[in-house]
Amino acid sequence: MNNIDIYPTIYDIDLAVCTTKCSNNDIKKNFITISKEELTDKDLDSDCRGYTFRLLSRKDNKITILVRIFRSEGKTKKEKDIDLLNTIVHEATHVLLDTHSKIGDNIYLDYQEPAAYYMGWIVSNIYKTYFKTNKA
Repeated sequence: MNNIDIYPTIYDIDLAVCTTKCSNNDIKKNFITISKEELTDKDLDSDCRGYTFRLLSRKDNKITILVRIFRSEGKTKKEKDIDLLNTIVHEATHVLLDTHSKIGDNIYLDYQEPAAYYMGWIVSNIYKTYFKTNKA
């Protein structure tokens, strides 16, 4: 998919991560809402730093969790890096919780390792895709 990287998970859900060149049309061309409705620009426009949506792939009707990071803010490179990390982890938390909600699983406080490894995988893939079209 142009400007969107797809990462299959072990949970029969795909993670889709937009590059910074991703447009609303790229998303609308490849996905519909969970309720099988067309996405609109209003659905996809945002003044926040990023967002996460649970969608359906047009290709195979598979549940896909889409992450889109727009920007990081700050006066210095360090402030921008910290803000980007904050945004990536914030959106990755939504992916983690949406995944567990979809599969009907709980995250247990006394057995956190699977969730921690999955969170690391999510963050790595968001970061990797973000820097395909942005310089570090």
